[in-house]
Amino acid sequence: MPANQKTWEKITRAELDVLKSNLRSKGLVPPSSDKSTIRGRGVVADCEYTETEQTLKVTIKETPPFVSYNYVFGLLDEEIKKVDR
Repeated sequence: MPANQKTWEKITRAELDVLKSNLRSKGLVPPSSDKSTIRGRGVVADCEYTETEQTLKVTIKETPPFVSYNYVFGLLDEEIKKVDR
């Protein structure tokens, strides 16, 4: 898997909806559909949710200067952990 790509497993539709709300509260534009884009704070990332497999795949397309992919994925990890799982 490329460094700019990460997949989370066992994400239900309800958890995805909470994650979208959490991202919105952080000032980001969450994905608007199952295959969409996350935008905000200089980050642009493609997002693909597969309900049958319960996977969320994120591919980072753009980050601000000096911001690593791992940093962005860490922020997403934190938001996913906040979802009641």
